[in-house]
Amino acid sequence: MSNLWLFGNLSVQDTESPIGTELRHSPKLKLNLGASYHYKGLNTSVIARHVDSYSTGNDSDDYDGQTVVDLNLSYPLSTTMNAAFRVTNLLDEDYFQPDNGDDGLPQPGREVLLSLGGRF
Repeated sequence: MSNLWLFGNLSVQDTESPIGTELRHSPKLKLNLGASYHYKGLNTSVIARHVDSYSTGNDSDDYDGQTVVDLNLSYPLSTTMNAAFRVTNLLDEDYFQPDNGDDGLPQPGREVLLSLGGRF
């Protein structure tokens, strides 16, 4: 299928310091996977982003990690106009970003965006 593209990247790192302790704010694994499909002008993509759990140096505030999925659609309305529809955090995952000993900063839930673009 020449209209389908699969893509991804993986980052793996050793998060142990030379003295044997866990490095703070350093996930061992980050992974992005996606698929993009193009059909009669409609461009569709689904992207999953994963960040593994990691230590923040404060046991009560260790980061649990998360997986978030985004959906993107775009379609040309004319040679100069384009419409796009995007849903971030499609599955409406609740997750927090660690914040210096606090319980963490809540990250946005599902967001739906619609845009029109033009070239002049």
